[in-house]
Amino acid sequence: PTWKSWRRRSTPRSTSALRGSRLGRFCGLGTGGRAGQTSRFMNHLKDFEIRKLRVPLGRAIGDNNCTYEAFDVCALTLIAEDGTCAYGFGEKAHGGVFRKPVSWKAEMAEEGALRVEFASVWPSLRGRTVAALLRETPKPWEGWTVSSAVHAAFRMALWDGRGKAEGLPLYRVLGGSGQNSL
Repeated sequence: PTWKSWRRRSTPRSTSALRGSRLGRFCGLGTGGRAGQTSRFMNHLKDFEIRKLRVPLGRAIGDNNCTYEAFDVCALTLIAEDGTCAYGFGEKAHGGVFRKPVSWKAEMAEEGALRVEFASVWPSLRGRTVAALLRETPKPWEGWTVSSAVHAAFRMALWDGRGKAEGLPLYRVLGGSGQNSL
């Protein structure tokens, strides 16, 4: 069988076939009710906070091409109407010393610039739920002009919010069973 024929056979015809399954919970369909509802639902997004931190590594790390002594971290907090917070971060190596010149090296923007970056896309996110944003196609971040650190922080915060909405650790939301022993 070809990939397309397998995909046609294995793809359910409606979301009701997925509801209650592990894949359905992963997609935000929950166990009943309307599509997108979960048993414990993170309310609509109300606000955000964004911070820039510089984390010194204590010693230089790297390889034969470059070394770094610190990382810049963009920490994002998504705040729901009920006060629930979801956290995410994106990082970028700071002040790398390269053996050869590189064209792609760029520092992370300052905190104010990161806030302005995320504020430019915030109107399309405010009032939406985490599950709706994760389920949406095309993804709400496609076409964003924000930096990769802000983008990574947002996506991580969405998954953190999803875990909190389900009342489960994130590895369980993603289908993992965890380890009982070493």
